[in-house]
Amino acid sequence: MNLTTSPAVLDKLPRKDVIGVPVTHASYQAIVDRVIALAQRRQPAYVCVAAVHLVVEAFLDASLRAIVEAADMVTADGKPVAVALGWLHKTSQERVAGMDLMPSVMAAAERAGCSVFFWVPPRTSLRRRDASLNANSRTSRWAGTFLHRFVH
Repeated sequence: MNLTTSPAVLDKLPRKDVIGVPVTHASYQAIVDRVIALAQRRQPAYVCVAAVHLVVEAFLDASLRAIVEAADMVTADGKPVAVALGWLHKTSQERVAGMDLMPSVMAAAERAGCSVFFWVPPRTSLRRRDASLNANSRTSRWAGTFLHRFVH
């Protein structure tokens, strides 16, 4: 699977505003495909997986909001974020949860033969993260992880 020339993934995915925070409005698969296309092109990018807590914190803190706005994608991790996006913009948005996205990206990276890097919050135990990734990827295509508390 080579997505580097697919028109569907070359451009940034559309975003919609949720209390001043831009949330990516796309299907789960479109988000996975975009991550893999970026990895195949070796294009530096990051994805924010946004539960309601991150959306509220980004709304309240301009420096955090700038980080979120600079992300290539901001997924609707929590159902409240997906529902808010739909309610505010009269559209539907499926939940794109980090706990589901990470193994899907790993499996897609495996098929595509590319590597990805994850920045994992400290409350996610290394054992749980490794078990999740290894269960979904026999030859593990992750380039590494950075386990650090986000300070803003």
